[in-house]
Amino acid sequence: MLPSMARRIYRFLLVCFCASHALAADTLYQGGDPLNSFNSLVSKNGLFTLGFTSIGSAESSASYLGIWYNSDSSHPFWLANRDKTIADNSGVLALDGSGNMKLTYSGGFLNFSFINVSNADEDYIMFNVSANQYTRQDQRIFSMWQMTYDGNIIDNFTRREFGGTICKGNNADAGCEKWSGPACRSSMNSFELRSGSFVNTVPRKNDYNSSLSISDCMDICWNDCSCVGVPTRGNNGNNTGCTFFYGNFTPDPSGSAIQYHITPILREAIEPQAKRRVTTGERKWFGQGIMVTVGFVSMMGLAGLLWYLRRRRLREKYLKELLTLDSTNDTPELENDGNKGHNLKTRY
Repeated sequence: MLPSMARRIYRFLLVCFCASHALAADTLYQGGDPLNSFNSLVSKNGLFTLGFTSIGSAESSASYLGIWYNSDSSHPFWLANRDKTIADNSGVLALDGSGNMKLTYSGGFLNFSFINVSNADEDYIMFNVSANQYTRQDQRIFSMWQMTYDGNIIDNFTRREFGGTICKGNNADAGCEKWSGPACRSSMNSFELRSGSFVNTVPRKNDYNSSLSISDCMDICWNDCSCVGVPTRGNNGNNTGCTFFYGNFTPDPSGSAIQYHITPILREAIEPQAKRRVTTGERKWFGQGIMVTVGFVSMMGLAGLLWYLRRRRLREKYLKELLTLDSTNDTPELENDGNKGHNLKTRY
């Protein structure tokens, strides 16, 4: 019995492309006319096309056998030879004498078998389009999610983006999951999109794996304590692959330089163990010194405040006693020395 995923592909190819408006024959027959770069198969409902297409820059001569929506030929959703591009227009698809699909091109060939599937246990998703009276007719027919080179998933109609570069390590919205990461990352860290450059002497490492998107590069960098950042584009022609930088990043205040995904690093997590112990000890003594200094200044300030308050209370007490004494000595009375109070007399 055919594996479920292989069976779906097989049925799709047989049902969708049994009728063609592009070939003289309505079907790709066993032993009949092949499919080449100058013709294609179109599904009976007119939604899908099977044929050879080019992806990437206009200068590229590489082609692929793929399936795409007729309304969007620039983004095929299935490629037969994703990892083995055809360098020119020599690709030919035919059914051999055993009924197997065979893709031949200058320099090689590929056989397609829907019985022995090497990746039968792969993960895939399925979703249903929920329609109501307000749903447009074209949305009722089909819906499309598109994954861009940087790992973002875009809904074809709403243009909303999910995952990919939106995920910066510490957020859990838009389909993102928080990254646990190593000890050099904290829950407050995240990638920052910054303009600047890395000088030529900064160590770097290139990975040309075409299955790595920018979001994969960010994930790898996040889990590498010595990694400082990655570019916003891949190092392959189709923007796949990664470049990792392991040195100081020089920011550009004007914002006109190339942008990179930069992540902060807790330096103590990547320094040698011996150096980390020295740094920790120095930090401990420095902290204790600050605490002692703050405590001494606080005690001196408190002592000065108490001395000031005591001096103020003593002064107020002295002034009160002085006013009381003056009030008592000012009582009018007749002098008894015979001058009837007409002479000036001092008290002291």
